[in-house]
Amino acid sequence: MVTIVMLPAVWKSALVNNDWCWLEIHDPDAAAKAKAWQIETGLTVVSCGTLKFNAQYDGTVQLCRKYYCHSPKQDRPSREDFDRAIKSIECGTSSLKTARTILQYVEQLEMRPAS
Repeated sequence: MVTIVMLPAVWKSALVNNDWCWLEIHDPDAAAKAKAWQIETGLTVVSCGTLKFNAQYDGTVQLCRKYYCHSPKQDRPSREDFDRAIKSIECGTSSLKTARTILQYVEQLEMRPAS
């Protein structure tokens, strides 16, 4: 499942590229807040928007971006889950859960970086 969140733009390299060096050196408080956010939400950031905008975050107006995240791994359907969903459609036993599984699987494929 893809979740879109608004977070400080300065967190980009740390959250998207897992490169914490600059943030930890130049703004250790922001680094601590970004790490706390990751732990509390359990989300994994996979990309972010290019547009920066001023927005209210953590009680102050900050330069922010939209970040695109995956829910924790256990919530994401695997290829096997997808194959079972397709099989249930073929057998005529599909349900709302089948549709959700396919939608979530396709969404996670769409969020992968282009190679």
